[in-house]
Amino acid sequence: MKRKPNSFRERAGKILFSKRRIRSNNCWEWMGPRISKRKYHDYGLVCFGGKRYLAHRLSAQIFDNFNPRSVLQVNHKCDNPPCFNPKHFFYGTQADNIRDSMRKKRLPQGETNGFSRLKEWQVRFIRTNYRRGLGGLNQERLAEMFGVSPTTVGFVVRRQTWKNFS
Repeated sequence: MKRKPNSFRERAGKILFSKRRIRSNNCWEWMGPRISKRKYHDYGLVCFGGKRYLAHRLSAQIFDNFNPRSVLQVNHKCDNPPCFNPKHFFYGTQADNIRDSMRKKRLPQGETNGFSRLKEWQVRFIRTNYRRGLGGLNQERLAEMFGVSPTTVGFVVRRQTWKNFS
């Protein structure tokens, strides 16, 4: 007769492994239901013991002793949301995750950023002409020309926005 798993870890591990597909990059991909909400798009969803868990957070909890009430996030080195391989995790803040995304060039930048009000040629024009001070082109005048605020122009000039653009 098979022994029934009794601890939380054993039961959760059994559920996780029952829905696991190992990919060529060694991702343990969750093959059960996934969340389709924008913020958590494509993360594995585990219903277990009357509660709902994100597969990667449950995996971190049972394999790495991650505290589920921690303010830290369980982030993916592999950039694969359904992966729950604890070797593919790093723990950090939202800022750490964003820095990782930027370093890997996964976040839209420049014109591809949906919040951008300026085009690359406009940024180039602002930086070039503000430096030269041609024709009284101060921040207010440049802002007027391109339909943005003087603050936006100031951010562009000081490279607080469009940092990676020459």
